[in-house]
Amino acid sequence: SLFHKDQRVEVDRTSLIPSKPIVEPIVITRPQKTVVEPAPSPEEAFQPPVEEEPAKKPVAKSKAPSSTAKPKPALDKKGLPKAWVVQLGSFQSQKRAEELRDKLLSKDYKAYSRPITTSKGKFHRVFVGPYIEKSRAQSEKKRLDKAYNVSSRVLTFSPE
Repeated sequence: SLFHKDQRVEVDRTSLIPSKPIVEPIVITRPQKTVVEPAPSPEEAFQPPVEEEPAKKPVAKSKAPSSTAKPKPALDKKGLPKAWVVQLGSFQSQKRAEELRDKLLSKDYKAYSRPITTSKGKFHRVFVGPYIEKSRAQSEKKRLDKAYNVSSRVLTFSPE
């Protein structure tokens, strides 16, 4: 005989069947008809927008002052929007530049630092901005100069 009297086989009675999954009902909405507009011809699609003549625009009398309208950004030679930044400092120490940048970021300023190599060596400049309006950059410069006891400069923003 294969089994001795003392040998007993224990059977694991725990179920291996997974519990019933929770299935949420899916609500399917009725399909909506999409309106397909014909594509413009290539000649029309790639033309720059033509500015309307002032005579064609309806003259609307509004009580709101014209200063509430957002000014359109000026464009540079590359056709990119012109913007300004406030340079707070230029440091030979990357650590000092990063400390100032982090302090500005903690006060919710849009601050960043950028390395630059000059004839005097490598420096790390700290900027706040960019601002589309030069007047906004100039008012931020005054606030930053007072708050951080610096003599900052307003410069044209360069993405590089």
